[in-house]
Amino acid sequence: IRFDAPPSLSFEKEIPISAPHLFEYISNFTYRHLWVKGAVKYEFNENEVTKIGTEHFCVINGKHLNLITVTKDGEPGQLIYGEMTMKPALVDELYTFYIVSPLTNNSSKLEAEIYWKVKSPFKKILFTLIVKKLGRKKVQNSLDNLFQLVIEASPKSDS
Repeated sequence: IRFDAPPSLSFEKEIPISAPHLFEYISNFTYRHLWVKGAVKYEFNENEVTKIGTEHFCVINGKHLNLITVTKDGEPGQLIYGEMTMKPALVDELYTFYIVSPLTNNSSKLEAEIYWKVKSPFKKILFTLIVKKLGRKKVQNSLDNLFQLVIEASPKSDS
């Protein structure tokens, strides 16, 4: 897969939190179940720092996904976290990248990019007709949940 080509799906959202703190919510698996709905369980080594090549497992709707942490090139100042899984149900390879760009000390732009590789012509048609729409909704919901988590976790100011 070439990551210099446009992603199969992309999303963008401004989140009122610093880039390093937002990146922590994304890359630290202990927070993941709080914003990715439908994920029953994340299995990972709690004593290991997440880095490129780190494996973790996720159970979504009864399906076990083996995920590997990956990255790609970005612009200076961006923080990039990515995951890759091979052989999920309908695609041969699936990559998800979260790109965090600082806007101010207390706000960031979050971009989610999804790339997939599908070899079978039948799967390509099915993906175009059905799965792309469902994937769009699921990722958008996850970003909305992450935004809500950040808002709820932010210290309240006295007015």
